[in-house]
Amino acid sequence: MKDTCLILPVGITKATVEGLLRHEELRNTSCVITVLIKDEDKEELMKVKREILDALRTLAEFMGAEFYEIWTKFKDESLSRKIFEILLVHKPKLVIVGTFTGSRYVLLPIILSVLWYQKVYRDCTVRVIHGVEGNGWSIEPLRGYLTTDLTKAQLRIFKLIYSLKKDEIKTKEELMLQYNFGRSIYKVLRALKEKGLVEWRRNKIKKTFSGKLLYNLLICLEGRG
Repeated sequence: MKDTCLILPVGITKATVEGLLRHEELRNTSCVITVLIKDEDKEELMKVKREILDALRTLAEFMGAEFYEIWTKFKDESLSRKIFEILLVHKPKLVIVGTFTGSRYVLLPIILSVLWYQKVYRDCTVRVIHGVEGNGWSIEPLRGYLTTDLTKAQLRIFKLIYSLKKDEIKTKEELMLQYNFGRSIYKVLRALKEKGLVEWRRNKIKKTFSGKLLYNLLICLEGRG
């Protein structure tokens, strides 16, 4: 029985997609599902994405596989959960993630989803399309691409901040006093800020879109046990 392949083409080009035609791991694929980010405000960009989809459809037809495309909005805070649900429903044996361009705060939760899927379903193979546009590319095992490797302290503070309601977000000092944190809280917050998971204005801690994506995914994963 042939297997399902899920491709998350974040930032990959038509030329790269066409290169997948020759990759041996896709030979036993019966169904190709692809997920793209929709940006209707940028007509030229959508035209490029349409070309990528057409190339993927050609890829599927070449392999004798069915082809499905799934679009999601660029600023959808539930994007990570949606990707996760697609993985659970379709149970692909091969997942290919593009890492060329595109916003890292969109790629971040997708990779987290894929990693979690790989953990739950051990027989799933995960590959990353790695390289620089114009300078060649290759498909590599998914290793060392996780950008949100939070420590226990960072994860604890991150989840606390995102569990608070909007009007409950505290300043760094208030957070430290109210929850009895030591001065090490400053180091943790700096690390979260560097990862794009929090920011602060006038010393008031602010949630980020990247952080919301990650938090929604973590809640989804915890709900699955």
